[in-house]
Amino acid sequence: MERIFFGIPLPEEIKQALRDVNKRMQEYPGKLKWVDPDRTHLTLKFIGEVEEGKSTDYSDAIRTLDLPNPFSIRLNKPGVFPHPRKPRVLWIGIEHADTLTSLANAVDQRLAQEGVEPETRDFHPHLTVARVQGGGLPGDTLDTFLNLDIPEVSMQVEKLICYKSDLKPSGAVYTALHTIDLITN
Repeated sequence: MERIFFGIPLPEEIKQALRDVNKRMQEYPGKLKWVDPDRTHLTLKFIGEVEEGKSTDYSDAIRTLDLPNPFSIRLNKPGVFPHPRKPRVLWIGIEHADTLTSLANAVDQRLAQEGVEPETRDFHPHLTVARVQGGGLPGDTLDTFLNLDIPEVSMQVEKLICYKSDLKPSGAVYTALHTIDLITN
């Protein structure tokens, strides 16, 4: 069995912006587990545990889609899931995400045809920067995070990757299994 998902790799400029957010927030109290920017990606579809080899079938299925040409997205404002009164995940949003959202929905629908459980929630493009642990997050820390000035860093989405996720005590380790290029028509 392997644990897989489809995501978009991030360029160094986006990873650096995430490092800067992490650095600016280090002095504030709260029990947070920060996500390593070098391991961060933009998740399109989490699948979970599958039999060995299914990742190839799923990647081939996505290749049959009418994929968009490469497109740009950029970092937007910070937010939290599920709600500011009880934050569990701190994230940075993605702007200009219409094409990204359409792509995520198309991937979800195509994989549902392959027997993968479809999403029940709307796609909300974001980059997870931290997870709240324990008893919550002090209000001052939350307010500071939600009011951070996020640089308007853009990136070009040119490919999707089927990643394998191995859970380790030090955090998840991601291995690219299959790459699906968005080719200019």
